Amino acid sequence: TDVVNGSIPVTVIDVVDYGRMNGEKVLDVALNLLG
Repeated sequence: TDVVNGSIPVTVIDVVDYGRMNGEKVLDVALNLLG
């Protein structure tokens, strides 16, 4: 996870979750990044 301009967390979507179109898992990861 990187921080852009000091405030926006940026990461790569897990290729397995992306390939399986597991939107719930992708959203969960994103929400955890935001705290």
